[in-house]
Parts: sequence; C-alpha cells; structure tokens
Amino acid sequence: MSDFINYSKGLMEAAKGFRNRAQVMPEGSIKQAYLRAALLHGFSFLEAHLNYMAEHFHDSQMFSVHERGILLERDVVFEKGEFQLSQKTKFARMTDRIELLLTKCSEDLSAAKGQWYSRLKEAIKIRNALVHPKEVHALTDVQLREALEAILEAVESLYRAVFKKGLPYTKKGLFGGLEI
Repeated sequence: MSDFINYSKGLMEAAKGFRNRAQVMPEGSIKQAYLRAALLHGFSFLEAHLNYMAEHFHDSQMFSVHERGILLERDVVFEKGEFQLSQKTKFARMTDRIELLLTKCSEDLSAAKGQWYSRLKEAIKIRNALVHPKEVHALTDVQLREALEAILEAVESLYRAVFKKGLPYTKKGLFGGLEI
C-alpha cells in the first residue's frame, strides 16, 4: 500500500478516535470540538481517496480534457489550438467529481450511488455549516455517525466503480463500529 493510502487510512482512524472521545464527553464545547474534528478528518479521508482515484485518469482518454479538469481540480486553457490542463488549481464540487467518476466507471449510475449519496450531500451541508459559519451550529453524535457512514460508503462505491473491487483495507477492521 502506498504511503498516501496509508495516510488516508490514518485520517479515518483519527476520525474514529475523535468520535470515540466525543461519545464519552458530556455535552459542551469540548465534545463539539471532538465531533467537529471527527467530521473534518472523515471528509479529508474522502478527499484523499477522490484525489488518489482521479490521478489514475491524469492522461486517460476515457475522460475529455474538461472532465479531467474537474477530476484533477485543474483549470483548462486553450493554447496552440487545443484545450489543455494548466497547472492552475480550479476547485470543483466534491459531488461533481464523485458523479463524474461514477458516470464514467459504472454501468448503472443510480445503483452505484445507492442510498449513501443523499446522506453524503446532507453531510456536506453540515460540513459547510461548520467551515463557513453563518450561525451557531452544534453537531450531534447521530449526524456525525451518519456522515462518517456515508463517507465510507461513498469511498467503497467509488472503489467498486473505478477499480472493480472494494476498498483494500475494509475487511481488516478499520471500520469497526461504523457500518459500510
């Protein structure tokens, strides 16, 4: 396993650790700190795997240059009579990147999305409320559990679509206490 995959695995381990600490804490600011840390580490895990999968298609003709721009989060420029990826970063919505991978790599998009997709979109809203605060937002244990489960199911589904097999270390107990 690559160092990067081990790093991303560690992100989910950290998310689980923060979640476990939050579960034994009384309600209050310290519990919220652990819940938030768990959520952010969970999303970092998802982002790491999305980036890992996207890199597999850096030069692939399976995707147009504009699609690769979305996957790799790079700007597309018109130079010398053709569109090319530039070195400039251009961020794309996480859901767009996920849908693009699933659309191109799976035979049945609705089956590949499953029930986790709507739960992931809800988790993204919660994450956005945390990282772009406009009002007070308290995270609950249930919201965190559902978010982490949706993240794990998303990565598992993406691996099945892209690599035609599940996430390599799923069966090694990494996700104990969380469903997948």
